[in-house]
Amino acid sequence: MGVKKFLIFNIFIILFYLLVNINSVEATDINENNIIAKDKIMMYDAETGETTEVIFDKKKLNKLNTTRTVDGGNIIIESGNKNRKDRFFMANNTLSATDSPVTNTNEFPYKAICQLQYGEGGQAKGSGTGALVGYRILLTAAHCVFDENNNDEKFPNWIAYAGRRGGESTAYDKSGWSKVYYSTGWTSTHKQEYDWAVCVLNERMENAGASHMGVIYYDDYNTMKNLEINCVGYPATHGGYYPYKTTGIITNTWEKFFKGSNYSESGYSGSPIYINGGYIVGVTHGYYSNNELCGVRIYEDFNNTILEAYNEYE
Repeated sequence: MGVKKFLIFNIFIILFYLLVNINSVEATDINENNIIAKDKIMMYDAETGETTEVIFDKKKLNKLNTTRTVDGGNIIIESGNKNRKDRFFMANNTLSATDSPVTNTNEFPYKAICQLQYGEGGQAKGSGTGALVGYRILLTAAHCVFDENNNDEKFPNWIAYAGRRGGESTAYDKSGWSKVYYSTGWTSTHKQEYDWAVCVLNERMENAGASHMGVIYYDDYNTMKNLEINCVGYPATHGGYYPYKTTGIITNTWEKFFKGSNYSESGYSGSPIYINGGYIVGVTHGYYSNNELCGVRIYEDFNNTILEAYNEYE
C-alpha cells in the first residue's frame, strides 16, 4: 500500500472511531424522553446545601398537562377554586390606575396569595409577595429569594404567610422553603425576564383553609396582548402587611416578559398576575417609571419548572 493510500485509510479509521464514540456519548447522556432547558435551570436544596441542574422528563410533564384551554392559553395546573366563579376578579371590567384594598382574604384567590418576609435577627430586611399553585408550591420573583446585593445569597428567615391581612395571626398558614428552582439567567444577569423562582415549602399550606391558584401557559406570547389581568400584592406604601389589588391589560409582550397597564410599586414583587378564574400568566418583576407593571410571563422553561416541582413535591 502506498504512503498516500495508507494515510487516507488511517484518517478514515480515526474519523469512524470518533463518530461512533460521539454518538455513544450522546446516547448515554441524553435520553429521548428528556427535555433540556433553553436556559439552565437549577434546584437548590436547603437541607443538603446542594445545587443540581434540572433535566425535565417529558413523560412526567405530559401527564400533568391538561387539555383545557382558557382565553387562548393552555391550563397546566387547575386552580383550587371549586366553584370557579369570576366575581372576585374583573368586576364590571373596570381598570385601575392605582390599587384598592382587599378587605376579605377568605375569598378566592386572596387566601392563596402570600405575604413574604425575610431578614436577620428577627428584623424584616425585605418583603414581597408570592402565590400558591399547590399546597407546597409557591411562585414568586427570584429577587424575593436571592439577595442580588450580596452575591445572590438566599435571604435568611424567609417566611410565607398565606392570606395575611395585618398581624401574623391573620394568616391562614405560614412556612419557609426547603428547595428553590431558578434560572441561571437571573444569577448571571439579573435581567427582568429571569426574575422568577419556584419554591417548595416545608409545610403544606392547607391546615387553616388556604387555597391555591392555577397556572396557564401561552405558546405564542403575542396572543397575550390586551389580556385583562389582575395583580394582588403587599405594597410597601400601605405597610406591607395588607393585600391590595390592581387591574389592567397587557399592553406589550416579549418572549419572556410583558408590560401591563396595572399600577405597581415596591412590595408587589413576586405577586401573581392572573386572569379570571385565578389562573396565573406571570409574576411581577417590578414597575416602569410611570408605575406600570413589568411581569415575567410563564414561558416554556418556567412552565416546565413549575410542572417539575409540582410532580415531585405536591
